[in-house]
Amino acid sequence: MADDLVDRIQAAKAEIADYRGRYDTDTPDELLVSDRTLTAEELSDVSHWRTAVRDLEYLRAAYRIQQAKRRTPSSSVETSVGDSDPASAQ
Repeated sequence: MADDLVDRIQAAKAEIADYRGRYDTDTPDELLVSDRTLTAEELSDVSHWRTAVRDLEYLRAAYRIQQAKRRTPSSSVETSVGDSDPASAQ
């Protein structure tokens, strides 16, 4: 599942980078408040761009939660005396 999340994060980042390059601006809101008149296609892109930004935020949060769950023991058996988890040692 981690690989799937990483792939989806990379895809969202690529989509956002494409919009930034296409419109030479950093955010969809900057495009909306620009002096230019936007076509229906450009307005649709703004909507999709906003969705991609929101999706990226959710995907990053899901990834962080997943990583935290991997580092947190799920039962007291895993943390019994004498057992050590090399992944948690830092």
